[in-house]
Amino acid sequence: MKKIIITIIAICMIALTGCSCVPENSLSFTNAWNGGNDATAMTETTTYKVTYSDNFTVGNYSFKKGDGLTNFFRYDQGTYTETLKVINKSDSSIPAELENNDILLDIESTVLYLHTEFSINVYYTYADKTDELHEEKIITDVFFGTASASFTPIYAKSVSKHTLAIKGESISINTINTEYVSIFSKNSYKITSKIGDNEPNEKTYEKGYKKYVDNTELLFAIRNMTLTAPTGEQGQTQASTLPTVSPVYGDAQDLAITHFDGANEIVTVNGTEYSIPCKYVSMGLSTTSNSGRAQLLFIQNEKVENLFGGENRSVMVKYVYPLMTYGSFDSMGALIYTLESVVRA
Repeated sequence: MKKIIITIIAICMIALTGCSCVPENSLSFTNAWNGGNDATAMTETTTYKVTYSDNFTVGNYSFKKGDGLTNFFRYDQGTYTETLKVINKSDSSIPAELENNDILLDIESTVLYLHTEFSINVYYTYADKTDELHEEKIITDVFFGTASASFTPIYAKSVSKHTLAIKGESISINTINTEYVSIFSKNSYKITSKIGDNEPNEKTYEKGYKKYVDNTELLFAIRNMTLTAPTGEQGQTQASTLPTVSPVYGDAQDLAITHFDGANEIVTVNGTEYSIPCKYVSMGLSTTSNSGRAQLLFIQNEKVENLFGGENRSVMVKYVYPLMTYGSFDSMGALIYTLESVVRA
């Protein structure tokens, strides 16, 4: 029997899934996240509930769980939190490894620090096991330049714990721990990877800075892209390209990003229900092979009275992460991240 390898986790900060930019030039972003204003000292914490859907459809995109996986797994509700800080480049939170880093030295004063945490419980039923509990976790930290510095990454770290389910004549569930650290300089970047109990592996890639973003800042970067509104019968635009670095691939990969639709999303934010006008954006690897399924972002694109001080901050209102079997790429449904709170200090 053919083996099916299944990874049931939204590794949105690790797995690649692009900015009206020219790939070989410095990337260009806006300050949409801050209502179009330059970054000033602040902290923004955004929280999402994460729920599982076995049949999510929007536009031409559909993520439905295959019949053969009906009783194999289920999810609790999870959480995803982003904490963005605008800090001085001499802040004590800057990693010691960045002492004398040429990108940091080149930055006049301000950098961005983004910390994210994802967690969810998944239960497997197989063999003689019923609802065997496994906790999925991802924690990321990334320091990067402001929009004027092309959101150029300086340091990124990702730590995850997830399960790998192998389904064939028999089923086994394995827990995998990973840790990735990427340090960037003007002409290259080094990725150190540690998977399980294996020895760390280091590799250096030659590429000039300001020409890519790191995967740990990807969702934030997309908030600040300028995309043309969809037109024509298909209701979408030609894909823009954003080169993105991920430890999974090493070399920067071009992501295709398309504004394909839009509508109002009704969500409860900070305890109050709002109808938020959103643009729908898809992203995925632009190569024809191993492109996987597109991930979807629903991003605020108009002001809403009494929300965020009446500003349009291009907040990510929803994020749709498709799940699939590894190898056969059968659909397993999707995880849906839905905005619950935004706090600034």
